[in-house]
Amino acid sequence: MKSINKLNYGYIFLLTVLSHGLNAQELVKIGNQWNIVVYPVFSPNTVSYSVRIGEDTTLNDIPYNKILYSYDALNASLEFQECYLRQDSTKKVFYKEGDTDEILLYDFSLEINDAFQVDGFCTQVVDAVDSVILNNGEVRKRWKLSVLDLPGWGEEYWIEGIGSDYGVISRLLFCFFDYTDRLLCFYSNSDLLYPDSPSSCFITPVKEIEQGSIKIYPNPIQDVLFIEDHKRIFEEYIIYDATGKTILNGALRNGQIHLREIKRGFYFLLLRTKEGALC
Repeated sequence: MKSINKLNYGYIFLLTVLSHGLNAQELVKIGNQWNIVVYPVFSPNTVSYSVRIGEDTTLNDIPYNKILYSYDALNASLEFQECYLRQDSTKKVFYKEGDTDEILLYDFSLEINDAFQVDGFCTQVVDAVDSVILNNGEVRKRWKLSVLDLPGWGEEYWIEGIGSDYGVISRLLFCFFDYTDRLLCFYSNSDLLYPDSPSSCFITPVKEIEQGSIKIYPNPIQDVLFIEDHKRIFEEYIIYDATGKTILNGALRNGQIHLREIKRGFYFLLLRTKEGALC
């Protein structure tokens, strides 16, 4: 059966600017930015935030870069929350909060079967190493990792110079939940480098739909998804997978979406209103 996760979404801003080059494969580099979507465990509301590499600084004679956070699509307000990143010459990336000790966040020198200790949480192992092509044509190394002795827990992917598909820093939550924050888009100096065709690069909240005004069933789905929208709020639908790839979209007619041609799996459903908002 297919499973659809109904999430509350706000306005979606798609910022697609292709890059023609990146000089270095450095994760900690001024101008790098990650847009990440948050999937709360106990809330239907789904929102985004951005992580940006800020100016350099020195702590205890060790060079770091400040981490800046933004919670609006235009990055009109950037917040510094006493968090830092640094990358050394051995391809290791370290994360530090306030006065606490730094922790190892990434090691981009790992090979197949190497183990990686997530500080105080779990041990991961490298299952495979391959490569991906960024939007500027550059080839980057990619690692596939799983939790040691827990093969059913899930998988995580690192891309050299970009980091985890679970978010550059929020990847630390991977040991607690096999599905947490997810990377939407990665930019370098405002150029979109990854992925090549995102469904959205930022999601902000809107008011919740009036209780009982819409009903979506069944879930899991066999062949047809039924949507009872008595107030006729929605006009279009989008179905995409966990990587952000659009699987199916179209006008919402007769309250039905036929899914016979979609393979079994876990998908997200977005409904578009007349005003362009998404749910």
